[in-house]
Amino acid sequence: MTSRAGVRRSYGALSFDGDGTPWDFDSAMRQALEDAARLLREAGAFRPGGPVTAGWLREVRDHVSGREEFRGRTMESIRLASFRRAVAECGISDAGLAREVYETYMQARWERLRTYQEVPGALAALGGRPWALPG
Repeated sequence: MTSRAGVRRSYGALSFDGDGTPWDFDSAMRQALEDAARLLREAGAFRPGGPVTAGWLREVRDHVSGREEFRGRTMESIRLASFRRAVAECGISDAGLAREVYETYMQARWERLRTYQEVPGALAALGGRPWALPG
């Protein structure tokens, strides 16, 4: 590739955003939320309006993440705060339960990450040679 100045540019490294690019983050997150919801139900949690579900936990997370005080915060801190809120909305005052649910969720999320089927072949095709990128 030749730049505007006529100098060939090549790159020896390429990076990707992880979630949703090389691996299926959404599936891992859904499964981890199912584990979190099951743990809450087993602890006797029942939310106003129905049982604790993964979908409801996601709604709580969305609500928490939209609050001004969470602007710029990490998703991990938002997730912990959302589990704390979910536990409180279920009328449970056990602060340790929210932490346990959070840890269960995080472990399950990382353990369940899987690359998309085409990723190993694509990375192998990119490997071992410099790349010339447009620009």
